[in-house]
Amino acid sequence: MSNIEKERLKRKRLGEKNRLNRKRELQEKAQEIEALKQEIKDKKRDNFKTGGIRNLKVAAKALEIVRPYALAAGLVVGTFALCKATPFYRDNVKAHLVTLTEYNEKGDSKTSQKYESTKYVSKTEDKSSKIVCCTKWQQNSNGSYSRDKEIYSLDGKTFDDISELIGKNEQEIRQILNEKFSFITKSEEISKELTEEDLKKDFTFMAMMYSEDKNNYIVRKEETGRNLVSTYFCICILLASESIVLYLKNGLEGESFYDVIYVKNQYKKINLTELKEKLKVKELEYKNLDKSFIR
Repeated sequence: MSNIEKERLKRKRLGEKNRLNRKRELQEKAQEIEALKQEIKDKKRDNFKTGGIRNLKVAAKALEIVRPYALAAGLVVGTFALCKATPFYRDNVKAHLVTLTEYNEKGDSKTSQKYESTKYVSKTEDKSSKIVCCTKWQQNSNGSYSRDKEIYSLDGKTFDDISELIGKNEQEIRQILNEKFSFITKSEEISKELTEEDLKKDFTFMAMMYSEDKNNYIVRKEETGRNLVSTYFCICILLASESIVLYLKNGLEGESFYDVIYVKNQYKKINLTELKEKLKVKELEYKNLDKSFIR
């Protein structure tokens, strides 16, 4: 064998050896890349588990902290709802037919009817049956007019009781009132301007009898003003109850929202940035090595 042939054979063997080394290096790079991909996949799965556990722990701790506040709020709002005074919502309420019959000292009567939610009538809207007696108007030194007003209860009374007063003079009316009716209050009524008809009136009375038909009603939305009032009171009571809960928790050294942050920090996710950058480098090296490989 000549020297030239020997040199060719030598170069061929060297090339084959280099090709095998490159092939082995490519296989090793491919294995490293697959290992990195699997590691990233495993750590992503671990992060998912860690995130799920962390979220559950944080939610549990947050619920533990807000539980007394939520319970207090639920009790307050629930109580208002049971009383048909739900805050921020106009409840459906029953409006019963209310009949008002008025009688004066002459025996004249007037009847009016309307549907009202009498359960929610304010104290300023007096719906009690009563007799209002007024004395004659007297002029005062300052030019104004005044008279006495007396109110008697009509609870448990009927028209027959009122009829005894009709056509009687002031003295007889007062005697019957004192004997058969319950006195409620007396006040002075003052007016600056009166008509001639008002000044001519002597002692007068007006009997007002209210009756409510429980079987005759309509269902309608609660009045907006009534709902605003109930909402205002609900918010006030809610703030007061939450303040009490906060005071008690502070006094008992209860949990705070800093504990939520502590729990969250206990379950930190693995940072995959470094592994992903390493994978990119390995893939680039494999790509360059693959290009230079002569099969």
